[in-house]
Amino acid sequence: MDMQSLAIYGALAPILFRLGKSARKRESRGTVWLMALLPSLVAGLRRVSVGIDTATYDAAFTLIERGQTEQVFGLERGFVGVCALLLRLWRSHGFLFFVFALASYGLLFFRLWQERGRLSFPWAALALYIGFYPFSLNGMRQFLAVALVVYATGYLREGKYLRFLLWVAAASLLHLSALVGLGYLGAELLFLKYFDPRRRRRALLLCGAALAVGAVAFARLMDRYGGYLAARSSGVGLMLPGKLLLLLAAATALRRTRPEEEGYETRAWGLYYGLGLGLTALGYFVRYGGRVGLYYSIFEAFFLGRVLRAENDSVWTVALKWLYGAMLGYQFYVSLTHGAQGEMPYRFFWQ
Repeated sequence: MDMQSLAIYGALAPILFRLGKSARKRESRGTVWLMALLPSLVAGLRRVSVGIDTATYDAAFTLIERGQTEQVFGLERGFVGVCALLLRLWRSHGFLFFVFALASYGLLFFRLWQERGRLSFPWAALALYIGFYPFSLNGMRQFLAVALVVYATGYLREGKYLRFLLWVAAASLLHLSALVGLGYLGAELLFLKYFDPRRRRRALLLCGAALAVGAVAFARLMDRYGGYLAARSSGVGLMLPGKLLLLLAAATALRRTRPEEEGYETRAWGLYYGLGLGLTALGYFVRYGGRVGLYYSIFEAFFLGRVLRAENDSVWTVALKWLYGAMLGYQFYVSLTHGAQGEMPYRFFWQ
């Protein structure tokens, strides 16, 4: 095990947890920004060998910096344009890695912050870091698109469907796979009983429109990413079945303990998380297929935060808390010892 990597990644976990507790206690948005800043600095200061796709992005940034954008392949024009703008501000590739990480974690931590009354904010932030930070060092562009879509679900919860669609559209300009996020609208049909009549009508209307747009989006996605379907599976390990079993157990336990007024949010998080795990299972059959599920599986942080906030002291609830804590510990251990996303070993750009 690389000691420098262990020191950096290992230190971030307790620091973020402690800052999360401090932010919640003091109701400090500034502390939330600090939480987003720290992992972003680590992302921005990394060498191009950290993260499987980092070297590819670095090469693309060089072409963009030289004005040779016509030679940049595989990146959406919207993302290329954003990179060109940022490189005008500072011709540093590390600056781009930092900005994209800060935008991603700023959006995600503040989305968790919006739900701080329904979940344990420090535990949810820790789950987000342990579960998804390695991928953010690899699939940086998609992770930013995921952050945009997940932040947009805050508007979805408020019934502001047009804003949600605009955010998804913006995310798709950076990574076309963000159109998978339209599925959140379809999920609204399962929660109509929680809405007033006006919102029900809007939900039904927009979900119908989303189905039509989704059909076109699916064709575009297949045209863009269909080649990946021919690749062999990379596998997703045994963690996925365990997470599914834990989700079912937790959903059953929470059904007995949560207040009725929290029903919509908690049920929605469980549904999104379950859908994400189901889509991640594509990784058993198609290489990179599991990445599709990231737009929903990231709600693992929300759901886990809700479980660890539960005040019921029944044997089942306490057991679930211990099991989810053990799951986080195991995930962190696997990341530090295997580095499947290329995050190991961590080296600064000057090393």
